[in-house]
Amino acid sequence: MIPIKISTNWLNKKFLCSYDYILKECKGRCCQSSDKILISLLPNEINNFIELGRKVENNLLCADSRNICPEKNDNGLCNLHNTHLKPFGCIASPFTINKNNTLIIRYRYSRLKCFGNGEPAYKVFKPSLDLIFGKDESERICKEIQENKTDIIANITEENLNKIKYLDKLK
Repeated sequence: MIPIKISTNWLNKKFLCSYDYILKECKGRCCQSSDKILISLLPNEINNFIELGRKVENNLLCADSRNICPEKNDNGLCNLHNTHLKPFGCIASPFTINKNNTLIIRYRYSRLKCFGNGEPAYKVFKPSLDLIFGKDESERICKEIQENKTDIIANITEENLNKIKYLDKLK
């Protein structure tokens, strides 16, 4: 296990992200960009997408003809949500670990219309924290944030730390 810092400032930022909000308002804007979207894949995820008939180049899932993720439906929801095929990077997002080994929210998420209102990120994106840290550590982190602690150190497996850093390097 490797200790990293938790930015409670970032994890307390508010987001309106719910099933209804995605369907009625944002249509999954976090799963697209103004540019051609490319989703970083771990080496063990690539064959899953090739088997689905998706284009993968340099460990990146390529955008479809709509210039968005090929797994995104017109209603904004993901075809792979709650399946074993959803990429690690998609689940772990919106979080990343910066060069100071601190867990933060990716800057681009602060530019989305869901940012600034709603529930704190540590609640809204709890499944992401569960994946990154495991459920027990994730629960501890959330409890400490609720207790207004600010200097939180969390333990992440070397494997998950390496996955996040690998995926970030691909971008």
